Amino acid sequence: MREQNRDLRSANQSLAHDIELLKNRLHESTLELDELHREFAELVLARGQLRQRFQATAASKSAVESELDSLTAELSATRARLAAVARRAEQAQQQAAQSRARAAAQGEELQLQKSRTAAIEKQFGQLETEHLALQQQLLQASERAALAENRVARLENGERALRERLQQAQAGATSATRQLEALASEQQALQEQLNTTRAELAGTQARHRALLEQQLARAKQRAARLNSDYRALLETQPPANKNGAPPDNAVEALRERLHAAQAELGDLTGAHAIHTVKPDDSLSTIATLFYEDGARWRLIFEANRHLLDQPDLIYSGMLLVIPPTD
Repeated sequence: MREQNRDLRSANQSLAHDIELLKNRLHESTLELDELHREFAELVLARGQLRQRFQATAASKSAVESELDSLTAELSATRARLAAVARRAEQAQQQAAQSRARAAAQGEELQLQKSRTAAIEKQFGQLETEHLALQQQLLQASERAALAENRVARLENGERALRERLQQAQAGATSATRQLEALASEQQALQEQLNTTRAELAGTQARHRALLEQQLARAKQRAARLNSDYRALLETQPPANKNGAPPDNAVEALRERLHAAQAELGDLTGAHAIHTVKPDDSLSTIATLFYEDGARWRLIFEANRHLLDQPDLIYSGMLLVIPPTD
C-alpha cells in the first residue's frame, strides 16, 4: 500500500511537472502570437504608406502626362503657325516679284516673320528639351511605380506568411490548451485516487492500531495474570527454594509462560530486553544497568504498569520488560 502511495505521489509530481512545461509552452506561444500581431500591424502600416506613395506617384505621373499632352498640343500649334508663316513668306515672295514698290515692305515683313520664326523654332527646341525631360521623369516615375508594386507584392506575400504563422501559432496554442486540460483532468483523477488510497491507508492504519491495542491489552492481561499466579506460587514454595534451590516443574513452567507473555509484549512494543529481578534490584539499579542512568527508572515502571501499581513493589524473580530509550 505504501509503495502504491509513493507511485501515486510520483505520478502526481510528474503530471505537475508536465503541466508546468505545457504552461511555459503556452506562455511562449502567446508571446510569439503577440509578436506576430505586432509584426502584422507594422506590415499593414508599411503597406498603407507604400500604397499612399504609389497613389501619389500615380497622380504625379498623370500630371506629367497631362502636361506632356499640353506641351505636345502647343508644339503642334507652333508647327502649324510656322507652316502658316512659311506659306505667308512664300506668298510675300510671290508678291515681291509682282511689285517692287511693295518689296521693301514685304521684305521687312519677311524679316519680321523670320525673326518670329527663329523665336518660334527656339521655343520649339526648348519645348522639345522639356518634352524629353518630361519623358525621362515619366520613365523614372514608371520605374518607381514598378518598384513600389514589387514591394507591395512582397509585403502582401509577407502578410500571407505571417497570417499562416499566426494560424499555426493559434493552432499550437489550442492544442497545448487541450493537452493542459487533459492533464488537469488526469491530475484530478489521480488526486481523487490518491485521496481514496489515503483514506483506505488511514482506515487500515486505524484498524492496525486498534488491533495492536487489543493485542497489547490481551498480552498485558495475560502477563498480569501469569505474574500474579507466579508470585503466589513462589510464596508457596519452601524456604529452601527461596534460598536458591532449583524450583519445581510447576514454578519453572509458569515462569516460562510468564516470560513468553512478557516477550510477546516486548515484541509488540519494541522492548529492549526482558530482565529477571534479583534480590537486591530496584528500578533505579535496573535503569543504571540498561541505560547507565538511574533516573530513567520511570521508563521501566511505565512499561510494566500492568504488573506494578507502585515502583517499589518488584520482587525477586519477577520478569520486567525493558523498553527502548527513544
